Amino acid sequence: MQVQETVIAEVADEAFDPGWFAARQPGIMKYLEATCGAGTDAYGVGLDAALAIHAAYERTLGVPPPRVQSSLLARAEKAIAVEAHARAGDGLIGRQPAVSEFVAAVVANPPVPLTGDEATRLGLSLLAVAYALDELSSGRPASSQVSMAAADCCLVSQPNNNILMGLYAADGTRGAGGGAGGSGAA
Repeated sequence: MQVQETVIAEVADEAFDPGWFAARQPGIMKYLEATCGAGTDAYGVGLDAALAIHAAYERTLGVPPPRVQSSLLARAEKAIAVEAHARAGDGLIGRQPAVSEFVAAVVANPPVPLTGDEATRLGLSLLAVAYALDELSSGRPASSQVSMAAADCCLVSQPNNNILMGLYAADGTRGAGGGAGGSGAA
């Protein structure tokens, strides 16, 4: 089920209870702490955006999404890296364009200044959260289509600051080249 742009717009500026979210989605909380750095500005921005993404899926589904396990988030991160490397238009961007554009907007214009590396980690983390929620909500294991050996290769061979370059343009819109911290070069 695709999250519509109107739903993202509704939840983007709402305030959510992080305590409830921590109890309902401890895997996402721990994942964001590990990938964005506990207590950092990137973590704060990531938590706020993850709450909005979760709320958008909840409104779309009519019920809260299932609990996301850390193993699914790890697979989702690898799948995002493979999609970025392959410049796959039928990946998360094709399945959830409004969510992907929301993530790109958060990364392009965070409410606090972030370094290029922080922005890249934030973007990859939020896309992994969206990917995992999409997989659980749709009932189809999107990550099973990804070769984990290929994913490991992509994560090792591509510098962190270029992982998102195949997903977003420099201005945060969908398209090729120059994403958060990326150079735009393949």
